[in-house]
Amino acid sequence: MTTLALPAGLLLLTVTASCFLPVARAQCLPDQPASGGMTVEYRGTQVTYNEDVELSRVGEAPSLTADDVQGDLLLVMVDPDAPSARPCPAKYWLHWMAEARVQNRQVVITTTLVEYNPPTPPQGSGPHRYQFALYPLNESVPAADVPTHRGGFDLAAFASDLGLGNPVASFQFTAEN
Repeated sequence: MTTLALPAGLLLLTVTASCFLPVARAQCLPDQPASGGMTVEYRGTQVTYNEDVELSRVGEAPSLTADDVQGDLLLVMVDPDAPSARPCPAKYWLHWMAEARVQNRQVVITTTLVEYNPPTPPQGSGPHRYQFALYPLNESVPAADVPTHRGGFDLAAFASDLGLGNPVASFQFTAEN
């Protein structure tokens, strides 16, 4: 990732490599699958995998599609770079969690467990990755297991505790404030 700061009044240019985990932070973050089987649209405009998205676009929950995915699912949206992408983040910030099904490629929310919280990375904290994952779900998430705090969310422990296995589809974009 290369960032070039220009004089006041000019744009900040951010160029992000196409890999999922920047090498400098790879040791800090768990591995996630590359983009697979999922698309994300905000306000009717499709987001490209790893695209740097303007925060003004992401105020409302996106619509999602998934290919070759069936059955009951758990949708999770997280920011693994919270609170700051530098040097190593503490843990994930949970942006959204819902039980869902795929109907005609559309991801349909059946039960919202944690309301959508739009990306709002802290000013000057660097680019943040916003990751979506669809996990196969054998039964509804017990109420006692629904996270009550967004900050410090441990996605790996949560997935392990519920026996979710690996995501069947995933997606990410970046945003910076």
